[in-house]
Amino acid sequence: MSKNFSFFTGHYKNILRLAPTMKKHEILSPQSRAVLFDPPTDPAAIVRHYTLSPEDLALIRQRRRDANRLGFALHLAYLRFPGRVLGAEETPPPDMLAFIAGQLGIKQKTFGDYARRKETRWEHIGGLQGYLKVRPFQREDHRAVAKVALEEATGTDRGDVIVTAMISHLRKNSILLPASVTLEKIGLAARARARKLAYQSLVEGLPKQTIAALEALIVIDGDEDHTPLTWLREWSEAPARKNLAGIIERLHSIRRLNVEADREKRIHRARYAAIARETAILSAQHLSRFDQQRRLATLVVFVREMEAILTDAGITMFDKMLGSVFRKADHEHKERMVDQATALAASTRVLLGMAKALLAAKASGTDPLAAVENEIGWQRLETLVKEVDAAVGLMLAKTILQRSLRSIRRCAVLCRGCSARSYSAPGRPTIPCSALSTCCAVFMQRESGSFLPTSQQRSLSPRGAGLLVSVRRATAELMKWP
Repeated sequence: MSKNFSFFTGHYKNILRLAPTMKKHEILSPQSRAVLFDPPTDPAAIVRHYTLSPEDLALIRQRRRDANRLGFALHLAYLRFPGRVLGAEETPPPDMLAFIAGQLGIKQKTFGDYARRKETRWEHIGGLQGYLKVRPFQREDHRAVAKVALEEATGTDRGDVIVTAMISHLRKNSILLPASVTLEKIGLAARARARKLAYQSLVEGLPKQTIAALEALIVIDGDEDHTPLTWLREWSEAPARKNLAGIIERLHSIRRLNVEADREKRIHRARYAAIARETAILSAQHLSRFDQQRRLATLVVFVREMEAILTDAGITMFDKMLGSVFRKADHEHKERMVDQATALAASTRVLLGMAKALLAAKASGTDPLAAVENEIGWQRLETLVKEVDAAVGLMLAKTILQRSLRSIRRCAVLCRGCSARSYSAPGRPTIPCSALSTCCAVFMQRESGSFLPTSQQRSLSPRGAGLLVSVRRATAELMKWP
């Protein structure tokens, strides 16, 4: 399996393993439930929420006994925040109880004597609802809260976020919070509905041929020992022409599925990202257990994500191949320079002796041609000139780069028919571009021009855009080589 894809799947497996443990039909973890439905324990929050006003104190002091005053004050505190009724058998947090009892000048242990008559407790709660102008959660509120939950679940699967939105709606409308299980059931139903609507939007209008091709991704065909889904996920990252051909073949297979790029824009980007994370850890066996709509929607997202991943993988491999060509040309160039320098040094010593003989002949007035003949001979001089001329010509030739780029040119021919579509983030238009073929065209044309128009570069994923910059720089450097 590709290293990039295996890291991608392993990352989300770790997230799932570290996630808070919840029962199958729960939407909140115990920690989240305590944060949303229990009084705060932080001293600053206790002071902010439970400091009693003069009006509050006047109302509380109308109770006749200390236990009733303290119980009444605690009911007042609970109804204000977190916005629910204090349970009959519930004991307030010690810090909260101490803070409220201190304001009343009553001992904490007095709370143990509160509400020996159930009627007293309900009378206090009823009176406080009128004082705070709040009312209990009723059946009629269910639909409005469910609508809020559905709107929030459209963009997230997080139970605490969904329940928080419902709680905010209730507090805004001065409605007391029902039991946590009530809101959790509403949130679970809303989340399931949001998922179903997202799946429906992703698969709506798919041609029958595309549906059949997507279903075939999770079926082992003929003598194969793995599904097409597994084959698409696995490729070698070693920078070689054969491996680049494998990536391009997978891109062609993805294109032939004919999944339009605009489908990812039909749903909330957070919902799309959640499905994308799910596709990274699902096997063909898992997908086969889904109902058809969810299975097709998941495969649609898989295809769109794999197109981006394979495009980046192709550009990465091409970048590595460029680096390999650069290093090989640099190494061979240095080796040839050393060899040619050694050969030129020997020829230079002979020619230097001839030059000294000519200068000596001039100084003594003798025949310089005779001096050349006596020093090295005309035949030897002719041979030396040819050797030096050949050595200098080799040092200036471009044969090393031309030879090193042959494999890249083969890749250019391979990629010429590959029209790689740029990755598009949700909310940004997808622009068709031929990233791989454009990169390879530089080598076909022996030019170091721009790889992609600026508009298309902005549509590439951050990794793909960075790699294209690296490819451009490497190409510019290679074109400088002799």
